[in-house]
Amino acid sequence: MRKFGKEKSSQEAEKRALAAKEGGEGSWIKRHWLLLTLLLIVALAVAVRTVFSFGISAGSNFALSGAGSSEHQHTIESILTGAFGLSDPSLNYPYGGTSVQPPLVDFLLAFFAEIAVLLGASVPTAAAGALAFSGPVAAGIACILVYMLGKEMFDRTVGLVSALLFATLPLPIVMSVFSNGNELSIVLLFFVAAALLIFKAMNALDGRTDGMKGAFTRDVLKYTVPAGLLIAAVALSWNGFRMAFVMLVFLMVAQAVFARLRGRDFGAVFASYLTIIAIGLAVSVPYYVAAGLFFAVFTGPVMVVAISAVCVGILYMMRSRPKLQSFLVPIIVAAAALAALYLAAPRLFEDAVSGNQIYETSLIAAILLPQHVSISYMATFYGWATVWMPFVIFTYMLYRFGKKGRSEAYLMSMLWIIGVFVLSWLSYESAVMAGAMYSIAASAVIVKLIRMVDMRTYLSTIRGGGFKASLKKLLKPEPFISLVCVLLLVVAPNALLAADASTSTNQEEGLSADYLGGMGYSINTEESNPMNMIWDTYSGISKDGALVTWFLDSSSAADRGGFVSVTSDSGQGASAASNIILANGSEGAYAAMALRLIIADGTERYSDQINAAGLSDLASIINDPAACRDTVLKNPDLYPGVSGSLSEENAVYMRASLYIAETLTETEVIAFYNGICSERGDGGIAYVALNAGMIPLYYGDGSSISTLAYLNDYSSDTYGASTKYFSYGYSGVTYTDAMYESFLWKALFGVTGESAGVTQSIAYELVYSDGTVTAQPGLGLSGFEVEYWQVKYNPDGDASLTDGGWVYMDGYEAIELQKTNGGLINYFSSIVLLKVSDPADETAVTGQITYNGGTPLPGAKVAVFEEDENGTFVQRSTSFTDSDGNYSIMVPVSGNYEIRVYTGTDLTVGGTFIGTVADPSVATDITGSTISGTVTGVKSQVSVTAVGQYSGKTVKVASDASGNYTFTDMPSDKYTITANLGTYTLGTKSVTIYPGANDGVDVEPEGKISVTVTDQYGAPQTGVLVVAQSLLDGTLYEAAAVTDEYGKAEISVVRSITGVDYSGQYVVYAKDMVGTSYSAKVSSTSTVSAKIVVYGAVTDTGMTGIITVTAPGYSSVNASAGKANLPDTGNAVFTLFDGSSVKTYDAGVYADIGSAVSFTAKLLSSSGDEIPGTVTFFGSNGVTMGYAADEDGNISGMLPAGDYTMHAVGTDGSCLIEAVTVTDGADLGEIRTQDARKLTVTLTFSSGTDGQKGVAFREVQVTLGDDQVIYGTTNSEGKATMYIPDGVTADVLIEGFDDAAMTCSDLTKSISASTESATASFNIGTVTGSTVKTQSITVTEDTWLLSSASSETADYEIAAGASADVEPGTYYCIEENAGVYTYSKVSIYAGHTEMYTVADTEVTSMSKVEVSALTGATVTVTEDPDNEDAEYYKVNLDSGYYLLESGKKYLFKAETDTQVAYAYYDGTTLDTSSWALSDSVTLKGYVGVSGSGTATITHSSTKTIFTTVSDGTYEIEVPADIGAVTIAFDVTMTIGSSDYSYSGTASATIDPSGTNTVNAELVGDGLVVADPDAELTISVNAGTITADADGSFSFTINVTPSADSTGSKTYAVVSSGPWQLDRSYTVTVDGSTATTVTVSGWLDPLRVGDGNPEMKVSLADLEGTTQATCQIPSGYVVDIPSSDNVTIMVATEEGASPDAVNDYEYMYAVTLRNEANYLMYATLTVTGVPAGWLYTVSDSDGKLIDPTAEFPLAGYADTTIYVKLISADGSSTEVPGIHIDVEVSHGLSTVATESFDLTKQDAVLGSSVSASGDNVYQTGSTVQNAFWVLLVLSVILIVMIIWLGSKRGVFRRRK
Repeated sequence: MRKFGKEKSSQEAEKRALAAKEGGEGSWIKRHWLLLTLLLIVALAVAVRTVFSFGISAGSNFALSGAGSSEHQHTIESILTGAFGLSDPSLNYPYGGTSVQPPLVDFLLAFFAEIAVLLGASVPTAAAGALAFSGPVAAGIACILVYMLGKEMFDRTVGLVSALLFATLPLPIVMSVFSNGNELSIVLLFFVAAALLIFKAMNALDGRTDGMKGAFTRDVLKYTVPAGLLIAAVALSWNGFRMAFVMLVFLMVAQAVFARLRGRDFGAVFASYLTIIAIGLAVSVPYYVAAGLFFAVFTGPVMVVAISAVCVGILYMMRSRPKLQSFLVPIIVAAAALAALYLAAPRLFEDAVSGNQIYETSLIAAILLPQHVSISYMATFYGWATVWMPFVIFTYMLYRFGKKGRSEAYLMSMLWIIGVFVLSWLSYESAVMAGAMYSIAASAVIVKLIRMVDMRTYLSTIRGGGFKASLKKLLKPEPFISLVCVLLLVVAPNALLAADASTSTNQEEGLSADYLGGMGYSINTEESNPMNMIWDTYSGISKDGALVTWFLDSSSAADRGGFVSVTSDSGQGASAASNIILANGSEGAYAAMALRLIIADGTERYSDQINAAGLSDLASIINDPAACRDTVLKNPDLYPGVSGSLSEENAVYMRASLYIAETLTETEVIAFYNGICSERGDGGIAYVALNAGMIPLYYGDGSSISTLAYLNDYSSDTYGASTKYFSYGYSGVTYTDAMYESFLWKALFGVTGESAGVTQSIAYELVYSDGTVTAQPGLGLSGFEVEYWQVKYNPDGDASLTDGGWVYMDGYEAIELQKTNGGLINYFSSIVLLKVSDPADETAVTGQITYNGGTPLPGAKVAVFEEDENGTFVQRSTSFTDSDGNYSIMVPVSGNYEIRVYTGTDLTVGGTFIGTVADPSVATDITGSTISGTVTGVKSQVSVTAVGQYSGKTVKVASDASGNYTFTDMPSDKYTITANLGTYTLGTKSVTIYPGANDGVDVEPEGKISVTVTDQYGAPQTGVLVVAQSLLDGTLYEAAAVTDEYGKAEISVVRSITGVDYSGQYVVYAKDMVGTSYSAKVSSTSTVSAKIVVYGAVTDTGMTGIITVTAPGYSSVNASAGKANLPDTGNAVFTLFDGSSVKTYDAGVYADIGSAVSFTAKLLSSSGDEIPGTVTFFGSNGVTMGYAADEDGNISGMLPAGDYTMHAVGTDGSCLIEAVTVTDGADLGEIRTQDARKLTVTLTFSSGTDGQKGVAFREVQVTLGDDQVIYGTTNSEGKATMYIPDGVTADVLIEGFDDAAMTCSDLTKSISASTESATASFNIGTVTGSTVKTQSITVTEDTWLLSSASSETADYEIAAGASADVEPGTYYCIEENAGVYTYSKVSIYAGHTEMYTVADTEVTSMSKVEVSALTGATVTVTEDPDNEDAEYYKVNLDSGYYLLESGKKYLFKAETDTQVAYAYYDGTTLDTSSWALSDSVTLKGYVGVSGSGTATITHSSTKTIFTTVSDGTYEIEVPADIGAVTIAFDVTMTIGSSDYSYSGTASATIDPSGTNTVNAELVGDGLVVADPDAELTISVNAGTITADADGSFSFTINVTPSADSTGSKTYAVVSSGPWQLDRSYTVTVDGSTATTVTVSGWLDPLRVGDGNPEMKVSLADLEGTTQATCQIPSGYVVDIPSSDNVTIMVATEEGASPDAVNDYEYMYAVTLRNEANYLMYATLTVTGVPAGWLYTVSDSDGKLIDPTAEFPLAGYADTTIYVKLISADGSSTEVPGIHIDVEVSHGLSTVATESFDLTKQDAVLGSSVSASGDNVYQTGSTVQNAFWVLLVLSVILIVMIIWLGSKRGVFRRRK
């Protein structure tokens, strides 16, 4: 014990010595340096936490930051107003809210707030101010406590450094900045003070040996009792207090274990901890019990304390027992207790192990409960090195403890450091509580390091001795490295992180913009949280009911807005709110609101309303949540996107809402809800406040939609997207129909991409709306009114979201302002407050929709459009007709509205607009529809079914034999048309059907087979009819025509059908021809190729009946009586059998054999088993006949009586060859086969065209070892396959032959005896004695045949009228007649004496041009771009010649590395006057437009060179001595779907010394048809446009189909841009006949001006694919009298487009703003362009404008034109100034004139899309100037601390 006393006494002695020094003489500063240092540290802590946030927070009425701040403000205000209670009626309506945040801190701050109120501050200001000031004040006090704790645990130096670190560590800064309104900064005070008292208590226990009673002495109790009270304060201030009790338990258990291991009595320590814990529990538990939160919050800590106390108590009682036993028993008890809890009370077990689930549901808990903290976060919170220092100092202390043994206080401090370190990683809040520990631990490590390297001595010795000596001392390794490490690893990163932490994300300007604030905080100003504008606007206004909003806004809505909220900040009611917000439109929202009230009050209260509405099952649904969950999960088609972890609460909402919606109409649902509210008498739920930030705009944007969906139990993908509503992709966010139909979307935006005519992202159009797309909040929400709507507006039409100028204003006012002044509206900044409509303001009307004269139309959409305050008709109520065509819909009692009818949709927005309801009391009848089309490719009648997607109309008709069908008397709808052939589905098509005729609805199961027919030598066969027979049903499909000159024909067939075997599979063959067949599989629209070979026509034999033709290895049956398939080639002998008589056919000669007799036999294997197979009989008279054995080996057939060689082959590959005699009725008995092998004989020839080809129908004779002979016949591949017995030799013979194609002697081969398969192959042309004959080719023109395109000489040169023997093959053929040449590719086939031209290779009318070679040069030829598909060929007939197409132009170029020469062929003559190499230089330039085309260079008047222009530039090598040139340009630039052609010239004299740049200015405005292959083109007849002042107008569309169009086809007229059709229009086009259609529509005359480039009209086919689009010419608005206000601006003026620049030109921008609605015209005069510069004028798309002509200025629009300056020769880089004069006229009047002297500005290339706001991209805000001031002050402070400390000996090594 004395060693502890000695250490303690030495410390006390040191303290007395220091005190003596401090009390001695010296300056006042020296005597009070410690106090001053602490005050400086406190000042620094307060300053860092105040400077960056005070102005923002205090300037916004003490706007707060920090999680839960609004909830604390709400509680303080409740205390100040006397409204505080354990249940809060302003939250969690209608239940009342229970705060899960204990209120001690709120009561403490309410005391100070009350003082402010007494001094005149308002209650909200006083409450917010108290919270805002609490953080910095608490941090300042905490610095002192941290100093004291560090001093007690280590020493004064550590204490001072700890305080300094605490003042500057990032996380303590963030949680205690001015504006932070949560409780953690004050709770940390309690936590640190408690640790300090516990440490002192442990110090007081050192040396005590009186057991547990030692804990109850005054010296100990004076610390443990206040420590317990502080722990109670923690519990009464912070619902995460579990950490404090866990920490106490850990210290109690760990210190007991250490004491037991060391054999020391730990009774006093144990009792002290129990005292602290008991007081903490005793004081805090009563509040939680009274608040009803004990089981929600306290059971876990109580169970942990109880089990731990019992176990430590047992350990203490067993202290005299063996150590193993004393430890084992408590462990068993603890395990048993936990096991009992797990089995008997699993909820308590979970509370004890994982902590209590504080919040209402597990969903809210997952959102709000603290989550584990990652390493990266902790490194940010406490510094990259600092965060690991607790572990370092713990390890060091543990080492010291083990060596020497230490006091209880030492042990407690060591355990406290490691315990808090571990707990800090469990959550953000726990990490905050660890701030003091990290400060102290890091300080201990740093101070220890400084002392180890004797830093004080090191620093003092550096001074003096000169630079070199000082540098040498400076670089002393140990202290220098230590100093660098401290500076780089601790000081620098922590200083930067401190700056980052202290900077609010609200900061937007200052030094180092966007680098800091990433881990900071957002102050809840109106800018950062625009919802505050709603709350402030409605503060003090009486409310009609409760509010639904995002649950974290609940307290703000209650305090600032005076609302009663359905939710609370702690998540109560959040699931109900999310069910309302994400409901399916009005109907779903009203149902969910009704359910919220019914579930809260019980179904009994509303039984009358439920029964009156006919909702008989509603009570049972609500009262059986488990059944609801089961139903929802089992019906994913009715409840899509639901997570498997669905809660019962959400299941009830989903199931009951759908039940209400299915049972009642929308008007009935609204009436039902109003009845519920009447019963309650308090207005129910009357408001919904929403922020567009809830809807995702891009990945990681912080939108709350995923959380809303999560609260609703909808599943998310790996990217966090709720796939029911949206998904992320490379192009941004894609919204689903469920999103568009949600209450959220309709309330905020209403419009969809379809309704707005937007084909790309609707989000982009809403973020940067220039008025083309306008949001319509509340669209389609029946029973709701838009009470409040704010959006951001920017007058700059080119602004990005990060630019200045954006201001919030009323949405309707912003739209009006945009109409008059232009600019942009960001609808994604919208905040909207909707109010439930007063039932007295609306009434329900009913009606009926019919079609075709009275037939009810189900599924039609009926929508009410009400005129808003801007005069725009906005969709409100929506209904769908029932099975009888009836509807019920809410209409306003007053005001203008109309009822519109749509078909083909079940969505609120979209569908086919049919027209308006004139009188709901009279049925509205729609013209019936007809649907007609063709099922292509079929050859028989098929059934066609039409199923209406929304009307449910289902009709089936039969087509005619050609597949044509028609439906009549159909309602307009979206249909699925299905064609069936029997039970097989041939194809489907989805189309939108309009009233009237709908033609051309073709179902196209058609596929194509392209067939090539040749003879056996490969020569194409013309006039052959080919057919394809279906393997599915046997249907024959014939080609539309016989084969052409190339042997080709095409067959239309039906494609394959998914899941149907054999569909789409065909056997292709030549009809009435002997030939091969081809198996084709047609599975897509791609054409399938097939090749077949024919050998002759079908022969009439003179026999009767169906004839079977056989030859060895060949069999064929013709279905026509008396017809036989007999090839006209080869030497095979064929046997013909018609069922009774037999003939043979040999080389065209028939021989009658006689009648056949019957016989039988049985085929057996070598083992005697019955096997299937074939038996062939070879007769000496040439008869060959074969029969098959069935599965039982039975053979039954007919043969002419006589002797035969029988060749039996089993399917197992065995065979038997023997002689047999056949007589009438003979039974040949058992035919037992023996083992055999396969022999394959192949006979081919070298075709010269397609490689080796088979020689067909040649007889193959095989003589076996015992002189047995069998026969085979070669097939189309030249193969004959036979089976011969094993172990037998064989001699193969093919008799020699001589025909027109080839000759050969007998072909033989001996096959040795073996058991292996054998082959015998012969190729005519390579085998000895065989030749493929040359063919005598006679020509009518001089002809050259070349085997290769690059051949130096012709293989054959044949004079006109002469013949030549030519080897079969493919040649390049040149034919000449009177100097005119034809070039082609030809094939010469064996056996044919003519040349066959290969398809698509013949080029006629060519001229031969000689081009001499130039030494060392490479010659190339380029076709003139003016040519159409020009061809040329280099040939070597006599020398270097080229064949060129006559009348077409070519350029020859010879080129070396440094020289070049050109020769030009103008279509008739080759100009070779410059065909001599000369030095080359580069000629290049820019043409002023980014297009493609040609640059034609003319020199010496007649000589021409050309090159291509690509992206507006050209480059070519030209002769250096070329001299003066003129360059003509023809360029086409594509803009959108149109091409614009431009031309121009430039002149220059080529400088032979280097690169020449010649730029150009082009002119022109020629519109070229963009797509010559378009299905049709349209244009608006400008003379037919008529307009009315109300915005309605009409015009006629000219429709011109393509010349090759056939059949009748219907197209729908589609509006594109800022106008709408007044109903649906269609036009039917008949073939290629042009037609017209007149349509009417309307636009907003206050928004859309004449000449608007977005005003377009399109034609779409019935599948919805746009086929043609055109601009609507001006004239569609009536002029609104105005002052002809036109503003002409240049880049230096506000609102004007900036100048632009690219690599070649500078573009002066001129912006002309036409504020009238009518079209005006402008002229531009440019002067002052200096010599050497060119200029052109273009619009903003780059399209050139003729500067001498007028150009239009669209009404209500900005038109930007560019005067583009180009240096003529590229040598000038200084852009000159110019002068422009602009004149604007309307009619004959001049409206405005302006003159400008323009000079170069800083050019930009345009702005990109961006988003701004608080931390939009997770980046920080700006570093304020004040930061740098504070940084300097901090450095000065650190220097002063070190200096003063060193003077006082603080850093002196103690001995």
